[in-house]
Amino acid sequence: MTEILARAEGIGMRYSASGTTPIDVLDNIDCEIAARDRIALIGPSGSGKSTLMHILGGLIAPTSGHIEWPALGPRETLMPAQVQFVFQSPSLFPALDVLGNITLPLFLAGVTTCAQDRARELLARFALEELTHKLPEELSGGQAQRIAMLRALTTSPRLILADEPTGQLDSRTAEHFLDCVLELARESRVALVIATHDAEVAARMPLVWTMDHGRLVKSAQEMEEA
Repeated sequence: MTEILARAEGIGMRYSASGTTPIDVLDNIDCEIAARDRIALIGPSGSGKSTLMHILGGLIAPTSGHIEWPALGPRETLMPAQVQFVFQSPSLFPALDVLGNITLPLFLAGVTTCAQDRARELLARFALEELTHKLPEELSGGQAQRIAMLRALTTSPRLILADEPTGQLDSRTAEHFLDCVLELARESRVALVIATHDAEVAARMPLVWTMDHGRLVKSAQEMEEA
């Protein structure tokens, strides 16, 4: 029986400020994320992709509808062990070097034994060992994105929600990086939702969700899982 990690029914998100017309960012969305799903979330800027991902990961609550995590438990317990985010904007802690940033979710989850070994293993696997002791301010935008993804992978969560994780990478680096992410995701059985404007990244994912003015259209690609 397929495990459902997240289920949304009729969710909407409305933002309103005093004296302004309310804005519906999400409109009556139904969707499910199952264990091991690989989903590309596409659509123009401002279509609601990031808001939907924040709701699916429990960062914010919708203003209407219902969201639950049948296989993961209550919202309060999702992070950091069950769900991890990779944000589009810089999210590394400036006072910690790369090794410290990657191990931080393990310490927050109470896993201290072999935390640094796990981080070094990931850095080696992604050929990023030379960044081990660099501070975030010493990284390029693309390097910081990759380290943020490694940090999300370190706890072997059930679900990773990544917002443009290859947005600052050249096509060759992005392809290699995605190869490593998908391989590691298969091994750890994690579900992936990747918001992207990159058609090549979306083409690697068996499921494509398209956001259009706050509404969601879902389709399955006719291809084997990458």
